[in-house]
Amino acid sequence: LDEGYFEKLGRLDFVGSGLLEESAESPIQRALCALLFKLRARRPDYILLDSRAGLHDLAGLSLHDLAHVDVLLARDSKQGYDGLELTVAALGERHLARQLRCVVVQALAPTDQGSPEYERSTAEFRHQSWDAFARHLYPKAEATGTEATPGDLLELEEESAPGEDSETAAHSPRVVRYDERLVRFSSLSAIREQLFSEDVRRLVGRIEELTAPEGEDQGDEEASA
Repeated sequence: LDEGYFEKLGRLDFVGSGLLEESAESPIQRALCALLFKLRARRPDYILLDSRAGLHDLAGLSLHDLAHVDVLLARDSKQGYDGLELTVAALGERHLARQLRCVVVQALAPTDQGSPEYERSTAEFRHQSWDAFARHLYPKAEATGTEATPGDLLELEEESAPGEDSETAAHSPRVVRYDERLVRFSSLSAIREQLFSEDVRRLVGRIEELTAPEGEDQGDEEASA
């Protein structure tokens, strides 16, 4: 799984095949946008576009300024890390780090939070996520020497990549643990407790933070004052 995989996917795209003009939208893009506009007319709280099953044209469109928040799911595996890095690299070509709104999720993590395997798995996932963001998204700020002005140092500090252990940076993963009860169920009501688990509520809370209009928290604080 590397950049060559993306190149092969590109051959499946109608644009560039000679069937459409270079500046034309692909049929998939037109159909997807039309569907989203139809759904928005119903004024839903959320529209979830599931493109997690592999890397394909639908996943590419969803990462191209289509979503308010990009939710990147991966597992603690080599295949998962390869896919996560390719996705972060694609986001890095389209966004500055300060403009990015995304949540990284470690899915199917070990159930027992007190086990050595949980500690190993989550630590490795955090490191791999940070490494991908540091290489493709976070700015590479370098020291400017002893003659740097205070303004230069302030800009350097603001542009420095966050540390691996940062809990607020884009690479910081939200962990959703494996739950065997989600493997087999007869209805959604039967797994209501699992769908609203502590892990899921933390994830939803982070998504809501990123989708809140700018200044909303400040407005609430002013109103309460």
